[in-house]
Amino acid sequence: MDFELLSYRELAARQGWKVDTARKTAHRRGWDKSTSPDGTRVLVKVPTSLLRPEGRDDPVCSGSMSLDSLQLALDTERRRAASAEADRDAWRSQAVANAAIVQKLLERM
Repeated sequence: MDFELLSYRELAARQGWKVDTARKTAHRRGWDKSTSPDGTRVLVKVPTSLLRPEGRDDPVCSGSMSLDSLQLALDTERRRAASAEADRDAWRSQAVANAAIVQKLLERM
């Protein structure tokens, strides 16, 4: 898979986003980050298949994204969802256990 190293500002300009949206998207999708050679910028490793071609419309709407790219994006989102669900379930279990402890302490009073 091909990647491009872009700053958040470059990514935002390329995609037609705000810089904050570029930063949040990179974080949400788990794209690797590095520092520019001069150490002044953060560079994000963005899959080229997900980048809007320069001077063209959105790749999803224009049909320029390949099926493999879409499948990769879907698989990534499914993994994120499964991880979030597992995290939620762990917190729920902890909350139930804490509630039981609190209930026992209140009964002693």
